[in-house]
Amino acid sequence: MAKAKERTGLRLSVAGTKLEMSVLFKSEGGRSGNLAKTTAGTSGFSFKRYCREHRAPVKSPLTCEAGGEVLTKEGLVHAYDMGGGNMAFLTNEQRDALKPKGDDTIDLLYLLDADEYGWGFAPELARLTGNAHAIIPNTTTSSAQANAKLWAGLLALLQGKVAVARVMNAGSFYHAILSPCASGAIIVHQLYLPEDCYEVPLVDVPALDEATNTRFQAKGDELTRVFDVESVATDPYRDARGEAIAAAARGEAPPPSAHASVKAPKEVDLIALL
Repeated sequence: MAKAKERTGLRLSVAGTKLEMSVLFKSEGGRSGNLAKTTAGTSGFSFKRYCREHRAPVKSPLTCEAGGEVLTKEGLVHAYDMGGGNMAFLTNEQRDALKPKGDDTIDLLYLLDADEYGWGFAPELARLTGNAHAIIPNTTTSSAQANAKLWAGLLALLQGKVAVARVMNAGSFYHAILSPCASGAIIVHQLYLPEDCYEVPLVDVPALDEATNTRFQAKGDELTRVFDVESVATDPYRDARGEAIAAAARGEAPPPSAHASVKAPKEVDLIALL
């Protein structure tokens, strides 16, 4: 499990109300959503490191491909490929000056009905979701008791709801969906910008007769179970890579392949239900 990170001093407020409290980020972000067109985050821009003097790409370690000198942070610029062989360059100072100014905050803008926009979200939201974080009340301050009571009120406010929020954190700005979970924490689902994501396609779905529909629903009930984190906690490719790296570090030949093939799940004949 990824090691949790904490950021203190983050203020959570509900727009149009006086509910305001201090919270902690408690987890690292996950991978970006499948529908994202770019992994550059919400900005839609992906920069590369270039030599400030020669405007040339930088190799690892930080060596200019043109001049060959080892560079410090001050010797770097951020290069954006405009296409057609044209590059735009920003210095560290110029890029930092573009970061949004303001306190670290999560501002709840408005609420949505969780039945419509909850787990899985509606298509217009599902395509935007990216990294996820958890937030909890800050109990490390002198106002810990008041924070805890406000948090309980916030969970009551969000019962059966999810919230659209605006996040300012460590110089980053993005919108998010906030959803409470059974542990008492609130999950912050970062939203990509619409232009950075593909549309969810429309599907022409034929209507099933009532008897067939009932059979499929009954099979769905039969397959339903309580979520088990161990059921999604294996990755034979990652494990095999780890073994290969460890073997190489010992000076040994890496395993030729993964130890076992991925087993297919128990077969369910859905065609027979038609």
